[in-house]
Amino acid sequence: MKCEACQNDFFKNWDLTTFIFNQIKYDSVICFECQEQFIKIGPNYCFGCGKYQTMSDMCIDCMSWMRKGQTLLQNRALYRYSQMMKWFFREYKFKGGYHLRTIFLGELETLIEAERMIVIIPIAANKLKQRGFNQTKGLLQDQTHGSNLLRCKQSFQTTQSQKSREQRIHTPQWFELNVDRSEVKGQMITLIDDIYTTGRTLYHAADCLYVAGAKNVNSITLVR
Repeated sequence: MKCEACQNDFFKNWDLTTFIFNQIKYDSVICFECQEQFIKIGPNYCFGCGKYQTMSDMCIDCMSWMRKGQTLLQNRALYRYSQMMKWFFREYKFKGGYHLRTIFLGELETLIEAERMIVIIPIAANKLKQRGFNQTKGLLQDQTHGSNLLRCKQSFQTTQSQKSREQRIHTPQWFELNVDRSEVKGQMITLIDDIYTTGRTLYHAADCLYVAGAKNVNSITLVR
């Protein structure tokens, strides 16, 4: 079959455990060489945002959030934003290649702690209508359900990717509670999003939940 990234022909390598243990095996859509170009973060990362670093210290971005009085999210991410990952988001998120979700399907679940409530970051109604799917929810397996605690206040005409870093940081709160506060009070919550860039989206979501009485909020992203 043809690799969707490099357009070269490749053969599937079947895993013997698929047949022995009857595990689900999703069809490959890219070749092994392209798959290898997704760069995992590894053991050294900032404990505040999950950014790859040579040392496991706090990065400058997280120091800035702390100076603003923000409780750090202790975000955990799986991959760095490489050229290959840029290709993936362009084709999956912005061009509607929903089938490409299988490249990472189920990987985010490996970081989820069982005792925590899952909240998938919602997208604005106009974006959902335009795209046809929530790109973060698409990365999760069908049996992984998130609590619908948040919603977007309004539709946005520009995407975050079209804004400068400074514009993103100073974007006003765009989330609001979608349930009664009693459903949030005292909860341990994990936010799940596709990518951590500046942290603004996730910190807006966390702020909304903390105001409603959440005990602790952390986050998981595919990319940092």
